[in-house]
This record gives sequence, C-alpha cells and structure tokens, in this order.
Amino acid sequence: MSEGLSGEAASWLERIADAVIDRANIRPGNRVIDLGAGTGLLTLRAARAVGSSGAVTALDSDPACLASIESAAAKAGYSNVETVEGRLEDIPSASAAFDAAVCRSALAYAPDMTAAVKEMLRVLAGGGRFSVFEPLLGEVSWDTGGCLGRMEDEFAAMERTLAEKRSSYTNDRESIRRAFNGAGAEGYQSLPVHFTVNMSGRETDEIVREYLEDLPGAMSASRVLADAMDTGRVMEVARAFAQAASAGGVLGRIWGLFVWGEH
Repeated sequence: MSEGLSGEAASWLERIADAVIDRANIRPGNRVIDLGAGTGLLTLRAARAVGSSGAVTALDSDPACLASIESAAAKAGYSNVETVEGRLEDIPSASAAFDAAVCRSALAYAPDMTAAVKEMLRVLAGGGRFSVFEPLLGEVSWDTGGCLGRMEDEFAAMERTLAEKRSSYTNDRESIRRAFNGAGAEGYQSLPVHFTVNMSGRETDEIVREYLEDLPGAMSASRVLADAMDTGRVMEVARAFAQAASAGGVLGRIWGLFVWGEH
C-alpha cells in the first residue's frame, strides 16, 4: 500500500496503523521493532507509545526509506528511534531483543513468509507481542458504476487478467495463517477487515501510478498486463479509470488481514 497520500487514502492508512499499534499493546519503556518500516508510519507511532524510556528499531531493506524515517523522527523530536538495514528473513538483531514487533504490508513481500515470521518470533522476548497487517490483494475490487463508458468492458478485462495471473503468487487469508502456523506461532488471533476507499480529489497521475505499480517487480499491474494487452491501451484505460476516480465516480474495497498475539 502506498504512503504519503492525502485525504481519504491517508485516513484509512492511518486507521490501519493505529490498529496495528493498539493490538501490539505497546507500553512505555518497551523495545519495539518495526519490520519493513517503509517511511515510518508505524515507527513514529511506536516511538510516541514507548516514550523516552523506550526504543524503536525501524528495519527496512531500502536505505532511502530509512533516511526518510531518520528525518521524520528528528523533525518530530524522537530521539528513541534507530534505523537498521536488513531483510525480514534475516533480522540483524539478537534473539529476545524486543518486547513487541509490528509490521504493516511487508511480510507478504518476503520471498519466504514463514521464514520471516520465524525471524519475527526469534527476536521477541518471552511474552513479547506481535501485531501485523497484510493486504489481501486478490480481494481488492473497484465499483465504477458505469462511469468509464465505452472503456468499462476493457477495464473489467484488465481486472480479470490481474486476478487470473496473480492467483498463484498473491497471498490470501489462509496462506498468511499457514505462515504463522508453520513458524510455530501459537494462540494468535486473526481478523479480516475491509476499507471502502474514495479517491475523489486525488491527482490523476498519482492514481494511475498507484494502479499500475501497485506491487513490486513482475507482480505490478503494468508488467502483468503488458503480457496480455497493448501497453498503450492499458495506459489509456488506466487514465480513464483514474480520471473517474479523481472525480469521485469510483469506490474501492480494500481487504486485509490483522494477525496479532504473544510469543
């Protein structure tokens, strides 16, 4: 899921972030790790929750993301945040180093999600809490209400193509739960949720970019659709979708799965 958005998009991302932090039951003085921290949506919330007596480690494989977190933490006056470059399957931290682990929209992108969950549990102290949110990309749907006119059929075909081509490598509810089971997590809870998203007022180019580059690498819509449709036409339909969405004519339903528990 994209960050740095405004309006409705920012609202539901913030609701997800708040729910992840709440389910981790973070307390003053805790040591927390944010896995796949991105630009720090969870990191800064965790830093506020642990207070000056606690510490937050932001882990990400992208140095640019870590630099963004450092800047944001400094601007917010948080001196209890450190950044670490690393992968979720090989966290460069000692075992039992943290009281809580949080993660938003990152575990599913690990090459081996079960290994990533095992690593998350390894770095948690006994009784440590984990709280995770993962998007269920195979369940995303768009209601255009017929506002795409002559491009409705083509947009529907694009959506069908994405669903079919991605079915073998996008994570669903059960594959995420299997990763936690396979990692040895016990007594955890999981809850599927959905958010209705209205993109009214957002920049058309931003919506096009988000739609076509929604996933990294070969999983992105632009790459998947390029193998099945003329790329120029894909762009034309995507822009029509974005213009309708910016005008308030499109509603999206975004599904995800919360997973939380104690180690």
